[in-house]
Parts: sequence; C-alpha cells; structure tokens
Amino acid sequence: TTNIIELKHITKTYEDGYTAVSDFNLEVKQGEFITFLGPSGCGKTTLLNLLGMLLSPTSGTLTVNGTPAEHWGDRERCRFWHDHAAFVFQDYGIIPNETVLSNIVLDTRAAKRARRHIPRRLSAILDYLHLQDMYLQPVDTLSGGEKQRVGVARALWKQADFVFADEPTASLDAENKRIVTDLLFDLAQKGACVIIATHDDDLSAHCHQVIDVEYFSPHRD
Repeated sequence: TTNIIELKHITKTYEDGYTAVSDFNLEVKQGEFITFLGPSGCGKTTLLNLLGMLLSPTSGTLTVNGTPAEHWGDRERCRFWHDHAAFVFQDYGIIPNETVLSNIVLDTRAAKRARRHIPRRLSAILDYLHLQDMYLQPVDTLSGGEKQRVGVARALWKQADFVFADEPTASLDAENKRIVTDLLFDLAQKGACVIIATHDDDLSAHCHQVIDVEYFSPHRD
C-alpha cells in the first residue's frame, strides 16, 4: 500500500504569537521528491517538522494514510518515527556518546553483532557515504556534515517510507554534496517520499515538486 501524509489548511502559531505557516495544503506520497524552497525564516523547517510529527499544528488537519494525526500523543508519534520515518537533520536524533554504527542501526544488539560482522548492505552504505573508516568512532567527534551523512545512512539502512531532510547539503563539500543528493534521489526512486527544506537550487532543480514556502508565509510583502 502507498503511504500518504496529507495536510489541509494547516496553520502553525508559536507561543510568542508568531505565525510561521498559514493555511497550507499538501499531499505527499511514496516515490515523490518534494522541496520546500525559500529564504531563512519563511517556515520551511516548521513545515518539515509538522510533516514529521515533531511539531503539532495550531489548526487544520493532518492525516497519515487517512488516519487523523494532528492530535497524536507520544506513543503514536514514536510508532510513526520507528516504523515509517527517517530524519536527516544535522543534530536531530544523534545519540551522543554512541558510535556512528549505533547511530545508524539504532539497535544495541544489532550494533554489537555488526561490530563483529558487518552485514553486506550496511557495509555498502558505509562505503558509499565514506563512513567506513569512522563507523566505530563516537558520533560526538564528527563534523556537522559527517553527522548529516550518518542521518542519510540511517535512512538508507532503515528503508524508511518518509525521509525528512533539513538543508541536507548545507555543510558538505562538492563531492559529499553530490553523493548525498544522488542518495536522496535514489531513496525516492526506491519508493520513499523524500521531503527537503533547502536553499540549494541545484538540489531542488530535479525534484518532482518545488514549493515556494514564502507564498504561504503570513509575513511576505
């Protein structure tokens, strides 16, 4: 079955009274690559966090596979994150004091087994993302760009239905930028829905749908 997230008339107002997004509508389904484009402060990250259930909307409806999700509690959201979602945010979900390997597989027993014998699929992911020489390093020793690659590696390993990425190429050099861009498109081709927030025109140029978030920002001129 195709997994679908749908936002209808979504508005997000923060406690200080600031409205980041107003009356936003979107349907996202597996196999799509969607970009939220726009300058800093226009609401890109807020939208990404709403779709990923990291934030709850102030008003409007949010459904996952037809089930209302805007009022989900911690248990339902955790189940969604565990079963369906992967995040490629610079520091989001990075478990401090753990190895790169533990941060990718997110399973203590699997990480212990993998220390002794790395599964072929995991080895290929590590090689492709140039993490093969650092998979036993503590994740705290990595740069922002390396942490981002760990996030991509986790999404690949998890075979997530939805991949949420915030400025996934922002702190990468040209070679790693190309690798991460190719990987995100590859994830979409394999059936994931990939949703990114970016300033990167090269990255957004090949997406199925580019959404100018500024259009939905109540602060535009």
